Amino acid sequence: MILIGCRRGRAAGAALADLAEAAVDTQQRQLAEALGIELPHGRVTPAEGLRINDVLNKRA
Repeated sequence: MILIGCRRGRAAGAALADLAEAAVDTQQRQLAEALGIELPHGRVTPAEGLRINDVLNKRA
């Protein structure tokens, strides 16, 4: 029973992570705009993605 619970918990956690990532991916242009990050190519490239991560990263 414990093994089944662990497997189901991991599967549910992975599904939640995929859902959160998909939600951000579909709204990434709006997110960049809200953070004041310009998109010279009209889309989020890896460089802009790193800038978004820097802004959202919690630092002590």
